[in-house]
Amino acid sequence: MATPYHLLLLLLLVLVPLASSSADREFLLALKEAVTNDPAAVLSAWSSSSSSDHCHWRGVTCHPSSSAVAAIDLPAASLSGALPAVLPPHLLRLDLSLNNFSGPVPAAFLASPTLRALNLSSNRLSGPLTFPPSNSSPPCPALAHLRLAANFLVGQIPAAVAQCRALRVLDLSRNVLEGAVPRALGRLAALRVLHVSRNSLTDRIPHELAGCRDLAVLVLTDPAASASPGDQPEFNAFVGLLPPEVATIPTLQVLWAPRANLDGRLPRYRNSSCSLRAVNLGQNYIAGPVPPWLVECGDLTFLDLSSNSLEGSMPAELNIGCMEYLNVSWNLLSGPFLSSMDSMCSSRLIDDDVVVYHYYQGLVGNVLIGNPFGSMLGDITRAAVHDFSNNGFAGALPSVDLHLGENYSYGLLLNSNTFNGTLSGGFFGFCKGASGIAVNLSSNQLSGSLDMVSSCTALQAFEAGENKFSGSISHSIGDLHLLRSLILSGNNLTGEIAGRFANLAALEVLMLDHNRLSGTIPPSFS
Repeated sequence: MATPYHLLLLLLLVLVPLASSSADREFLLALKEAVTNDPAAVLSAWSSSSSSDHCHWRGVTCHPSSSAVAAIDLPAASLSGALPAVLPPHLLRLDLSLNNFSGPVPAAFLASPTLRALNLSSNRLSGPLTFPPSNSSPPCPALAHLRLAANFLVGQIPAAVAQCRALRVLDLSRNVLEGAVPRALGRLAALRVLHVSRNSLTDRIPHELAGCRDLAVLVLTDPAASASPGDQPEFNAFVGLLPPEVATIPTLQVLWAPRANLDGRLPRYRNSSCSLRAVNLGQNYIAGPVPPWLVECGDLTFLDLSSNSLEGSMPAELNIGCMEYLNVSWNLLSGPFLSSMDSMCSSRLIDDDVVVYHYYQGLVGNVLIGNPFGSMLGDITRAAVHDFSNNGFAGALPSVDLHLGENYSYGLLLNSNTFNGTLSGGFFGFCKGASGIAVNLSSNQLSGSLDMVSSCTALQAFEAGENKFSGSISHSIGDLHLLRSLILSGNNLTGEIAGRFANLAALEVLMLDHNRLSGTIPPSFS
């Protein structure tokens, strides 16, 4: 089925004059002349004396029925220099990303009547972003993808960008932009991705963004992104709350605003369907309850609300067993802990828009790489982390029923709560089918025996210090051949430890202090 993009591209290919023009060749030669360093000789064939058609030059694609240049693709070519002031008259795509071009973004690049995709990310471009004044027609009627990330652009995000009504991707992240997110962006009804993280933006998030009816990815901050030397840190600090109209956009799949200085409360209700897959609002000043409508987000696999002031209980029907990452640590949550609902996870694939998938994978992957257990959990493509630590959860330990298939790694943090009771076999149900498990139960009020620990043969790390566990350490602890870290400090354990750890060849950390253990230290510990 033809999409508006394909129809527009067809019209551009068929209806615009496609006669061979010397202007195209002249532009290519002007671009080469502006390049001051080409260490890989990428443009060696670009020559006025060349007998070859410029359509055969490296990185150049011409329209199928003429010599008019349709695309220039020279990413990661180590090119340096300035950008030329003009573009070929029928150019559809220009990709000069991952080079070392400097100077301003030429106004002609933002005023092309045909250009559909402009990618100048990861260069050394500077100065303000300036759109030419609009006369009778918008200056960028075809521009759908504008990527200027990882440069040194300054000034404010120009409201004139809203003249590019066809925009689907606007990525201005990792620059030095300041001021507010323009309200005018809400007029971009076709916008799918808005990424403005790692700038110096302030002011309120405009509720007008709800006018972006197709918005799927909204990235306001991203402090966890891996930074290269000299890369722009995260300085965005917004004012006020996240507008309810924006948080509940029906098409939104990724909502990313950690450490964004947000306060207020999250909307308690929504009047539309939920498409959310990833929500990161951690390290803000958000108060009130966890929104109950999150249980309606059947595709939700990533939820980070950590380090806020959320209170009350977790939504009872939230299906945590389907979540790859769930972090509500360092809040004021309390009450009995929810148990994983025994329901099937969504099998719906992420949006067929490859761009949306790219942003989702990049954002979520960065967090999973930095999970609390580090590399201990192994392959992050099959890992899940659930962090409920540093709250006021009480009662018996939860029973978590995971839906992750086979050979997964799982980290569960329940430390620094007020859980009580004993360790039962049901608690370790998540060990079945796992290739690696890390559990932290420290600083609770748990008691009884630790015998059930050895039933989880995939255990790699187990922390249960500062509780009230008693009895001896079972000999079967030696069957945990993957165990690398065991911390049982501050309990009431008794008996001897000799012989119990002789088979733990992978063990790197063992803490048994502040117990009532007796006997001698095993010679193998030396």
